[in-house]
Amino acid sequence: MNKIKVFYIIFIILVFYVMIRDVVTRWNSFWQAMDRFLELREALEFFWLRYCKEFKLTETEWTLLKELCEVLG
Repeated sequence: MNKIKVFYIIFIILVFYVMIRDVVTRWNSFWQAMDRFLELREALEFFWLRYCKEFKLTETEWTLLKELCEVLG
């Protein structure tokens, strides 16, 4: 994948579909943040594969996160 395409994908994600932050004063912000994290899985895995492999989640961790969101949601 060429650099222009990578930067375009990152730009789209940052401008239109950003991560949601956990906020102490909102009881459901953790769930919203984790739900968005799951929605951005493909982009996050691409980023981790390309730039920082040590942060890549295992399939088990993704499954646990998905189950946690189902329980909280």
